[in-house]
Amino acid sequence: MGETISFTVPGDPVAKGRPRVGRDENGRPRAFTPERTARFEARVREAAALTLRDSPPLVGLVELRVCAVWTLAPSHWRKREPVPAQLRGSAPDADNVLKAVSDALNGIAYLDDRQVARATVEKWDSAQGEAGYTAVTIAPLGETS
Repeated sequence: MGETISFTVPGDPVAKGRPRVGRDENGRPRAFTPERTARFEARVREAAALTLRDSPPLVGLVELRVCAVWTLAPSHWRKREPVPAQLRGSAPDADNVLKAVSDALNGIAYLDDRQVARATVEKWDSAQGEAGYTAVTIAPLGETS
């Protein structure tokens, strides 16, 4: 598969949360992904799987582009002149959003996120009244891994 893959994940993006330590059913310590992160990664995997259907994961180097758009809080709305979409300079960190998306795509869009040789992330606040989403584009860069 040598073509560019694009899909959109509805709902506000979620940054990769720090692993939490808890205990398994035998009382041994174990690290686990926070529930909020796990739910977001599941939504990314589902959207990717629907787009890719029965296509095998990409082999070789890939480029990953993520456009993360958060719903603008109603407290920031204006009555007379609606707020347009604008770049976001606040939390969460762009690299944590990228990590959540790249981890979720392991085994679906590509074999492993080590194949990501180039990545870009944009963070936006949506235009007033529009819902948040995450747009993902994956493009092959070559056949060597």
